[in-house]
Amino acid sequence: MFTWNWGTMLAEPLVQMSPFDMRLVRVIRELQDEVRGLVPSAIVADKMKMKPRTVRYYLRRGEDAGFLFRPEGERSGYSAIQGVVCSLAARDSIERQASTLNALDVGLLRLLAGRALPISGRALPQFLNVSPRTIQRRLQKLEDAELVHRPVGDKSGYQVNGTRAMKVCAWAEAGLMRLKIDPFQMRVLSEMRWRERYCDAMSSRLLSQYMEIPERSMRYYLRQLEGLNLVNRPLGNKAGYRLTDVGIALLDMKGANDGTIN
Repeated sequence: MFTWNWGTMLAEPLVQMSPFDMRLVRVIRELQDEVRGLVPSAIVADKMKMKPRTVRYYLRRGEDAGFLFRPEGERSGYSAIQGVVCSLAARDSIERQASTLNALDVGLLRLLAGRALPISGRALPQFLNVSPRTIQRRLQKLEDAELVHRPVGDKSGYQVNGTRAMKVCAWAEAGLMRLKIDPFQMRVLSEMRWRERYCDAMSSRLLSQYMEIPERSMRYYLRQLEGLNLVNRPLGNKAGYRLTDVGIALLDMKGANDGTIN
């Protein structure tokens, strides 16, 4: 009988996982709970409604990358690395919390994150053109969710509560943005993510060459994406473009939903 021995497993995958890899690990973890043991590739293929040959390819790739393994040899079933499962559980928690936020919540978090000092709840309505009562209600919700806090006490101003709060905010903003993005804009974002493996920032000229469109058209699309907070130029207007945390979350969200590999 197969017994769990988490102490022999790696804590982290050897390479960065794509959204589809994450989906694959989640499916294997769910099946492990159902069968109480190792998971054969045929069961994974049936669960994911994919061809067995295609699933075997992705399973071998996951094994080579270090986030899947076959503890009883090449003819046994698959298991997911515990460290990866824990990491995905944390990400699932972020996604669930992000789904509860609306546009006003995102606006509040972005506003608070852009300030070095805490902001009084009474001062926030003038920035967002919303009634004080509505602002107070949303702040209470964010505070209950531990996304904002009042560092000096109940009478002090509000601040964003750490980096996790900004990850939740990015996922929420990406969810709100998903319906506004056309397919070509998603192609530009995907191309930038792929190229960022080799360079820190991308110029409009370089991107236009890679995607084989006029540079003028590429500048137009990049300005659109910059206005949507999906890309930015952190070193100034003459510098190259990079994906923002919202752009990365949007790509991860799309890849997890449709099985594409970024």
